Amino acid sequence: MARVTGTSGAGSGLPAPQGFGVFGDSDTGSGVVGYSHNGTALVARSVDGPGGVFISDTGDGLSSFANAPFAAAVAGIANSQQGTGVYGDGNTGVYGSSDSGVGVWGDTLSKAGVHGRCFGQWGAGVFGEVTGNGYAIWGLSNTSYAGLFEGKVLIGGDVYIYGSLSKPGGSFRIDHPLDPSNKYLSHSFVESPDMLNIYNGLIQLDEHGAAIVELPEWFSALNHEFRYQLTPIGTPAPNLHVAREIERRSFRIAGGTPKTKVSWQVTGIRQDKWANANRIQVEEEKSREDRGRYLHPELFGEPEDKKVMPGPRPSMPHRPEERPARRPPRPDLS
Repeated sequence: MARVTGTSGAGSGLPAPQGFGVFGDSDTGSGVVGYSHNGTALVARSVDGPGGVFISDTGDGLSSFANAPFAAAVAGIANSQQGTGVYGDGNTGVYGSSDSGVGVWGDTLSKAGVHGRCFGQWGAGVFGEVTGNGYAIWGLSNTSYAGLFEGKVLIGGDVYIYGSLSKPGGSFRIDHPLDPSNKYLSHSFVESPDMLNIYNGLIQLDEHGAAIVELPEWFSALNHEFRYQLTPIGTPAPNLHVAREIERRSFRIAGGTPKTKVSWQVTGIRQDKWANANRIQVEEEKSREDRGRYLHPELFGEPEDKKVMPGPRPSMPHRPEERPARRPPRPDLS
């Protein structure tokens, strides 16, 4: 039985079939409109089910919005510069689902399309989950940066990067092999101004004090400008040398003591198509915007506002560690 009913052929209407507290239907306008000067425009509550369900079959839900990117069941728009288009609070603040489109879409001209915060010890300001072959979170930019993270970033799986990686340093970190429950063990990466590959191994010389080191089939296709190191083990070998440089996937060692074990190392510089098109620029001038700024200003006794940022720093509604001074009041549903 309906408590509120209404009809309209062109504007807003509320015709109510059986089983709805409020039902709105309109041929060309809005089915239900809520407006409040100083309160809550619309409240939906259900004792045993969703508080509200919004469905758009063809995109008519956004027909009056000229910049609508796709058909949307719910559209939230904030006209104020500090406003929020859609605000959610509770166990699940905002939930979006789509069979083939976008579950939740955020759009902004100057701040954050989607802004997520977490105040508890553990949780997620923004949570993305995918069970098929898609992406839990997708950031896309053709002209700037698809994502910006300030602070620690934790990745619990494999990472695939299809472009270059720039960093001031790095290491591996594992449970210490001798005391895994109490200590970590870390090693720094090996760095080089070249796109350098390192290969090494052990080989035993024959009865003539010589040996041929075999290399993978792809070795010469990937590398060029080779460098060699030879170290005899257990006995001096002052005449040990590279008798023939790399050709046809191998090089020859000679001049050693028969049956001596030799440690060898070869380095090569990448010459594959991607490396040739993306050589590392070892030294470069800072841009006009970055001059007088530093990647790590604290190391040079400079303040934080001298930090180089890769692109404009977004103006967030409030810092993540602060709760908003004014939150939308909860409606009285008693």
